[in-house]
Amino acid sequence: MQYQERIVLNAYFPYVKEPEKWNQKVYAYIVTEWEGEISESEEIKPEWFDINRIPYELMWSDNKFWLPQLLKGQKLEASFTFDKNLEVDDYNIETD
Repeated sequence: MQYQERIVLNAYFPYVKEPEKWNQKVYAYIVTEWEGEISESEEIKPEWFDINRIPYELMWSDNKFWLPQLLKGQKLEASFTFDKNLEVDDYNIETD
């Protein structure tokens, strides 16, 4: 398997009960080669989408800010703060 770390994403949820249980640091990678079959897990059912038809409306609201840059090959570090409706309230993205 060949992969490259491409993003460090910090997500903050100050408006939820017990935000320390929600706050998270996520690492995303670009995988260019792999062996085996992609399979469904308890967390996700993988699907393929045309790069110009990614269904951002079905994803967390932060994805539309960082995923296009990631897919263009940029390396990112990003922080997102979510409001009480779990929508992006504030964000910062730094690129290399």
